Amino acid sequence: MNTKKYILDRINSGPLFKHFERDYSVFFLSSMGDTHTVANQPKYGNGGLTFAMMTFKNNVCCYYRLEQDNEVYLKNIADNIAKDTSIKDEIFHNYSLACEKILGIYQQIEVQENFGKSFIENLSKTINQLIPYQILILHRTDSFVTAFEKTSEVPDEIYVIRKKYESAFGLFETRFELLCKKIVKKLEDVTVEDLKCLTALEIIELMEGGKRPSELIKKRKLLTIVNYLPNVEILTGPDTEVILQAIHDNESKYHPSENFTGEIKGKTVFGTGKVIGKCHVISDYDTIEELKEGEILVVPSTLPKYNNVYKRAKAIITDEGSVLAHASIFCREFKITGIVGTKIATKVLKDGDLVEVDADKGIVKIIK
Repeated sequence: MNTKKYILDRINSGPLFKHFERDYSVFFLSSMGDTHTVANQPKYGNGGLTFAMMTFKNNVCCYYRLEQDNEVYLKNIADNIAKDTSIKDEIFHNYSLACEKILGIYQQIEVQENFGKSFIENLSKTINQLIPYQILILHRTDSFVTAFEKTSEVPDEIYVIRKKYESAFGLFETRFELLCKKIVKKLEDVTVEDLKCLTALEIIELMEGGKRPSELIKKRKLLTIVNYLPNVEILTGPDTEVILQAIHDNESKYHPSENFTGEIKGKTVFGTGKVIGKCHVISDYDTIEELKEGEILVVPSTLPKYNNVYKRAKAIITDEGSVLAHASIFCREFKITGIVGTKIATKVLKDGDLVEVDADKGIVKIIK
């Protein structure tokens, strides 16, 4: 199969849905492996997914699916659970087992100093076990709640289990970075950033005396794309730049910022009335600590590890997300006005803009 052609054909077939922007590593992305195939089993997704892909650039990854896939996939899962609630129980059970397992691995990383092949393999395998069930219970589409009309209790149950195991995902990269720091002490001429660009097998090869794959690391740092369906493949080089441009073109076509008229529409996840304040817009998490008390945070999406910083915000506005996104859960828990899923907030709002956040209408307006 021509993977590049397949990806471009799918990107050009309709609007993309960007699920999140996170600081995950190539290790994490590659460990997901065949999890989309598992999630696409007949009793779960009924083949609803045709496209799933991650980009890794500047130590930040973005996850993409097609909007039409999202809707079909969500409907299939909701319909299947309505017919047989044991499917939901199985999903929650498997998700809980994998979460408990990875939290146990985090504890090992904290206390151990020496790690071998089996530890790296176990970490990678646990990610592979965790993701298919996270994919099943995490849907950031506007139709999420209505899809479960026949089993209306399910969205609340999903909220509870997601909240319980938020740290399973929120802590991954900080724990993985700690693991890398401990591993590089035993290696020569290898950095933590190098390890973030490698798969589990490649890290094991280094630990067992292999040579640092300098050219591969260089390419991966520039831009890496991991394609998951119909086959898993890690791409680097010129083809990835073509694919990334196609993603940008798709976003511009279906979510154009040039039509901005001074008003942004999103989904209110907490709050009533209007909040007015100055914007703090970030697209690079290196500047997140600069957020001041009482500012309105404008961000592509939120990361659990910065929860203590987000508490300073008077309101939070995101490009991505829906009612079960991390930003939504955070805003509800800490009673911070939140509007998510605006698509274009970080593109059209600027640092220092004075804005009005109308929680009743889910609208953000520039005042000055």
